[in-house]
Amino acid sequence: MKRIFVLFTLVFAVIAAHADLVMELNLGGPKLKFIVKIKEANIRYDIVTDGYVSSSRIADLKTGNDFNLDPMPKRIIKNPSILSYQTNAAAKTTWPIFQDTGKTEMVGGYEAEIYNGTNSNGEIETLWVAKNFPDFKNIKNDLVKLDKLDIGNWMPELNSLSGMPLKLALPVNGPNGMVAIPVTLLSAKEESIDASTYETPTNLHNWYGPLPDGDFFRAMREVANYSVNLDLSNPTNYTGI
Repeated sequence: MKRIFVLFTLVFAVIAAHADLVMELNLGGPKLKFIVKIKEANIRYDIVTDGYVSSSRIADLKTGNDFNLDPMPKRIIKNPSILSYQTNAAAKTTWPIFQDTGKTEMVGGYEAEIYNGTNSNGEIETLWVAKNFPDFKNIKNDLVKLDKLDIGNWMPELNSLSGMPLKLALPVNGPNGMVAIPVTLLSAKEESIDASTYETPTNLHNWYGPLPDGDFFRAMREVANYSVNLDLSNPTNYTGI
């Protein structure tokens, strides 16, 4: 009986020790970053511009709740349920199909295999994948949850990858034609994330609904309507001004 108790204790200790996933990516330049935080069924990613969060998304894979947050205009946008998206085959993203080029390259200190793929727009993407990335098997358990979000047709299907995606070169139409913009992984760590990270702020107004602070304060922010009567036959008559 004692051995069974010890075994159950070890099992629950391993379950409790499972950490959350935090990833930081660079989007084409040092001033633009993409920070992803995954905790169980909760996903949050922030786009950080020059050190400031310019936009965020919070999604719950269990309830289907999905919100976009815009801090500067102080608004929150409720997206359609993720659950309906997952069951609607026509709405799902068509992932790029990647083929192994047989080439490798060092990226961030890891040997990465190079893949080329074509997205649904017919554009060629290049993907670098590291099979020897530390603790990838555990990281992948959280990483593949991003496949359930409709992020974009440029995203690779993470569940299909045999290693950690380190870099993705995206084709973008520039002033002189198509150019490749790199999305590079800066770090991927298993660490504890506070549950409050996934709470929607209360100081943002709903873009599609009434403002949360009621009619009184809303009226104070609205531009007043003025009525002015001008009598052109008598320029001294300024009734209504």
